[in-house]
Amino acid sequence: MNIKQLILVLLAAGSVFLGLYVINLAREESAKPPAVVRQGTVMSLSGYTELRGLPKPSSLLMMQILNDVRLQVLDEEGDWVKVRTENGRVGFVRKSDLRY
Repeated sequence: MNIKQLILVLLAAGSVFLGLYVINLAREESAKPPAVVRQGTVMSLSGYTELRGLPKPSSLLMMQILNDVRLQVLDEEGDWVKVRTENGRVGFVRKSDLRY
């Protein structure tokens, strides 16, 4: 066997092992349980909450969200909760206006 043939055999073997490794990774990934999506429902004494651009009352008001609307909870920052609305908007609402 000459050098070129040896290199081709080694490259082929490496490709097979790499392919098996990738298949195994994909199999492990598909076996993982789906990520839990936390949700909260708007429940405010005023009947709505305000979606803000930043977690502070003086930041940009993006929209008002009525009571009983469900939001995806992304994170919590002090008295604020980072949420995603059904239409994909991401912002912050007061933690006191959200029920889990």
